[in-house]
Amino acid sequence: MTLVQPKSKLQRWLLDTLLLGLGGAGAGFLALFIANILSRTNRVAADGVPTSVFVALGLVALILFMLFRWRYRGCGTALLLSGGWVLAYFVVNIIAQVTATTSGMSLVTYLVVWLAIGAVLALLVNAAGKTKLAVGAAGALGAGAYVASRQGSAVLKTSGYGRIPPSSVILLTQHVRTANDAVAQLPANAPAAIRKIAVGVVLDHVIRDWWKNENREGLTPTDVADLGAFVQLAWSAARGAGSLPEAEAVTRAVLTALMDDWFNSWNADGSEGAPRWQYQ
Repeated sequence: MTLVQPKSKLQRWLLDTLLLGLGGAGAGFLALFIANILSRTNRVAADGVPTSVFVALGLVALILFMLFRWRYRGCGTALLLSGGWVLAYFVVNIIAQVTATTSGMSLVTYLVVWLAIGAVLALLVNAAGKTKLAVGAAGALGAGAYVASRQGSAVLKTSGYGRIPPSSVILLTQHVRTANDAVAQLPANAPAAIRKIAVGVVLDHVIRDWWKNENREGLTPTDVADLGAFVQLAWSAARGAGSLPEAEAVTRAVLTALMDDWFNSWNADGSEGAPRWQYQ
């Protein structure tokens, strides 16, 4: 797991500039179109601006809020961008009134102004995204984690667990999630006691694979699928037991044996996957 985005800062900024700039230009045309439709009511606000303009801005701002929330995963960022777009809409109109000739603002000028506004909004998005990423990682690592600022960038300073590095806490959290995912392969009617045993056995072996086999990269999707298959097989073997205590004992014994074999042999000597069983 990494806290670094796959795209560079420049690439993210350019992409957001195009999305927010050209998107804002298109939204401006949409607002004008809606305002023209609503202007038939001829109602005028106190400052002389048609009421239809405010209604159109509200509708388009709501649409943009939903799109921003979907794109940038957060109400705070969506509100910031929606408010910034409404303000930018008035800025563009002021520029048009100051610089317009008899033919009005040209399309090229209109797009250039919106791209400039998109570049500013993109800077705000990236700044908010860095802080949110670091704070989110701190939340995953525990209540004791906190975020510091280094040369203008939010960075994770400590895991909140003494001298244990943040990378170890993140990997441990990932292994816990893996164990829960494996046990989730059990049917819904599996007893809670069986699930408890399965989580403990799987997590114990996954953690031992980490520190004994020096597996610091985490498990592959194939490994996770194998662990889920082990859990299902152990429960299948235990269903023939006459009572719950016997089923618990069978589950623990079978799953432990399967996990021991996985730990010692399945990826040994550079081989991938399960060992090739030889039948006589």
